[in-house]
Order: sequence, then C-alpha cells, then structure tokens
Amino acid sequence: MRENSRENIQKFGEVFTPKWLIDEMLALVEHETLRVESTFLEPSCGDGRVLCAVLEKKLQHCKKIYSKNNHHRTFFSFVALSSIYGIDIQIKNVEVTRKTLFALFLKSMNKHDQNWITPPAQHVISKNIMFADALIASRSGSKLLVSQWSPISTSHIQRQDFYFHNLFMGQWSGNRHHDMGKNETTLIRPADVTFKSRRIVDLTKDA
Repeated sequence: MRENSRENIQKFGEVFTPKWLIDEMLALVEHETLRVESTFLEPSCGDGRVLCAVLEKKLQHCKKIYSKNNHHRTFFSFVALSSIYGIDIQIKNVEVTRKTLFALFLKSMNKHDQNWITPPAQHVISKNIMFADALIASRSGSKLLVSQWSPISTSHIQRQDFYFHNLFMGQWSGNRHHDMGKNETTLIRPADVTFKSRRIVDLTKDA
C-alpha cells in the first residue's frame, strides 16, 4: 500500500484511510459485505485499500459458503469481484488498485482455474476501476460509463452499461415521488448498448 505524500495531500487532498478506520467502517455494514452482489463504490478510491478489504470479506464468505462446490465458489467469487467499483483522479492510484484487486482475487482461486479466469477478471477490473474525476463525472452530460454485471443463474453474466451521472439523478430528484396516491420508483436509464449474457470466460468478447 502507498503512503501519504505532502505533494498529493496539497494537490489532491489525498489522505489514505488507516486499516483500523476501514475495519470500523465495514463493521457498520457487515451484512452488506457478506452479500455477494452488494455493490460498493469508492468515488475517491486511492490505492484501493477500502475496496480490497470489502473484496477480501466477500471472497472469504464465498469460500465458506461454497467450500464443497468449486463451480459455485468460482462463479460467485467472480460476481463479488464484479460488484466492486472505484474512481480516482490519479492514474497511479487506478493502476495500483486494479493490480491489488486482481492479485487478491487470483490468490483466492484454485490453481486450475487461475489461467482461464485471468482475462475476464482483468477485463471487469479495467471497467470497474475508473480513471476520472468523480465530481465532474457526476454532472449531466458526462460520458463516463459504468458497467453492471448481473449473474444469470450460476452460469452466465449479463452486462449493462449506465452513464455515471444518471446514477445520481434519481437521488437528487427523489427516488420516489407521490403521484395520484401511488408510489413510483425512478428508473435509471441505461446506455443504449445491448450486450449478450455470456459465460465468464467469454466476457472479454465485448469491448
């Protein structure tokens, strides 16, 4: 993990979160860290230490729950990886976060699965850990895309892209509004791209 530098503190306001604080934060949402599909987004992810802590908890949970079924363990560990998102304004932080997440994930895989799962894992990480300014990307008109990876049964993954700024529109305008006595949920409009549901190994076929 990287250390705080005076230059980055002054230029970016960058201060890395200490482990004790990460542990306390995750203890507050422990039930979510045990849900494989629960999404975690760090809009200023730094070197990825918070995201790695989340992924580690999810991978440990998968190992425990699916200890007798390697296919399920591998599949849902991949789903756990695909639920981790990060953005940072410094490319070095993005590179470090991607590398650390991948190493953590690959270490959790059985040796005979490591070769075939490496390309799709790196593909998903490259999509989910983004080089951008989260404040600028959250404004209407931003072209930053976020990919959602949804499990289909225990064999396929369905990808759907969204514009990052659209993810906030429902919150800023109110997720729910009262109309004619009925509650209606604001739907987030996806990007106009259609992807096939694919096996994990085939996810790299889509750019």
